[in-house]
Amino acid sequence: MGDETTDLVPRIGVVICDCGDKIAGVLDTEALCQQAAGQPGVVYAAHESYPCSKDGQERLRRAIVENQLERVLIAGCSPRLVEKLFRQAIQPTGLDHSFLNVINTREQVAYVHAGDPEALSKASSLVEMGTAHLATTSMAPSHTGRVVKSALVIGSAVGVTVVAVVSAWWPARRAARMNIVDALRHV
Repeated sequence: MGDETTDLVPRIGVVICDCGDKIAGVLDTEALCQQAAGQPGVVYAAHESYPCSKDGQERLRRAIVENQLERVLIAGCSPRLVEKLFRQAIQPTGLDHSFLNVINTREQVAYVHAGDPEALSKASSLVEMGTAHLATTSMAPSHTGRVVKSALVIGSAVGVTVVAVVSAWWPARRAARMNIVDALRHV
């Protein structure tokens, strides 16, 4: 694999998901894994049947620790479905969640390019873009601020009254300070 990394290029790990046969039935995931291994900064590349399973998550955590990975790319299902799961999975390793990238090879490649010889090329391009993104990503700064429990309610007489009554009745939503503006009176 690309062990010629320097201090400037972070150590990147790539996990290619077979998703059973949903991805591996269309793509040669072994070839995709070999192409990923040749990307700059990639020091670990593997393909797994289901990295989202408990065993797969444990193998991911072990790979992060054993290979001292600083960034991780998961190529598989939609981030909408699995990103939160993988963020929780890498948390015990100390890897910041901003250094995780999940790319969608299932919906963006396997489902729409079944039987297309260019499918592997598209998946490889997605992996290449994902690793390039990770190589240039820096940790997101933490944000702190003061929470101000106040609300401004703008509306008509009936709407404003309903909001005021509900807010007073529902303690979890009660603001310490509420300003009510009847929009019809100020037109």
